[in-house]
Amino acid sequence: MFSDSRNNCQKACTEFWKLSRTPSTWKQEYPWTFAEVTTALSNRRCSQVISAFRAGLVCILFATEVAGMGIDFPNVCRVTQWQVTPKLTAASLWQRFGRTARSANTIGLAILYHSGRTLISRSDKVRGILTQNPFQS
Repeated sequence: MFSDSRNNCQKACTEFWKLSRTPSTWKQEYPWTFAEVTTALSNRRCSQVISAFRAGLVCILFATEVAGMGIDFPNVCRVTQWQVTPKLTAASLWQRFGRTARSANTIGLAILYHSGRTLISRSDKVRGILTQNPFQS
C-alpha cells in the first residue's frame, strides 16, 4: 500500500496489526506480517524489510516513495494507493501501479482509495488517467 505520507503508512501498519486479531505472540513470532518502508527507517531496516518482502514473509507492505522507484518486486498481485494528495503526480501513480504483475503470466490489480475531498479535480493529468478505461481499444 502506497501513501504520500510516512505518518499514514505508520498508522495504517499499526491499524492492520490491531484489526488482524492475531494472538499476542504473533507479532513476536512473525514480525514481518505487516511492515512499513518509509524515510523514518534507517537504511539497514529498510533493507531488512525489503528482503523479508522479497522472501514472501511480508503479507502487506506499507510504503512511501522509498519503495516506489527502482525496486522490482516480481510477485506483487495488488498495489493500493491510499488517497490522492497534491504531491501525487500522474507519473508517480503509474509508477506505483506498475509495481503489480511484473512476472510473466500474472494478473495484477491496482486500487486507488480516495475520499470525497480528493483533489483529483486539481490535477487534470491524474483525472485523465483515472477516467480512462484500459480495456477499451
